[in-house]
Amino acid sequence: MEFRQTLEHCDLSDLGFEGDRYTWANNRKGRLFTKERLDRVLGNSPWIAKFEDHSIHHQAAYSSYHRPLLITIHNKLNRQRKERIFRFEAKWSKREGCEGLIRRTWENLKETFDPIHITLQGLRNCQLGLKQWNKELHKLDKELLQSKLIMLNHLKEQNEGQLHDEIRELQRDVNLLQDEENRKWQQRAKQTWLREGDRNTYFFHKCVN
Repeated sequence: MEFRQTLEHCDLSDLGFEGDRYTWANNRKGRLFTKERLDRVLGNSPWIAKFEDHSIHHQAAYSSYHRPLLITIHNKLNRQRKERIFRFEAKWSKREGCEGLIRRTWENLKETFDPIHITLQGLRNCQLGLKQWNKELHKLDKELLQSKLIMLNHLKEQNEGQLHDEIRELQRDVNLLQDEENRKWQQRAKQTWLREGDRNTYFFHKCVN
């Protein structure tokens, strides 16, 4: 009752949601399993008036017992994207095909008497090749991660304690894909004092921006 009175006093109301109704599960097996809607997004009248076109999505819970709640503000402002400086991504060295692409690029160079020219040409060719390879790789990784997240979300929605092992196995696959993305933002943010393995992509995005 006191909690409800506090919400009323602060002019806060539930902003609703899209997705699965339940935001929390205890992740136990069998009859001990239970899930509830414990997490909600609240807003007051001035906020709703300012951000009238918004949506709330219940995302899939990856590691926590709680689902993250994503608030999306839909604005129509178009921002011009700046051309990004090319840099070799740390995660590329972990992927199959990267070393072979670089070797083929340098092996296909035509011999000249100018070592500086051939070096610059090799670097330019590597840059073009890696950009195209990364574009295709990023698309495949994004599709794979999205499909696994959809599957993970579906399993969690259907779970009543009997899908614990399947969820944990799929969770490991999702973690591996997210760790690769994390390495990219660690490199760009240059936050060397953070231990490798800490996942805080939002923090790295803020540093890069």
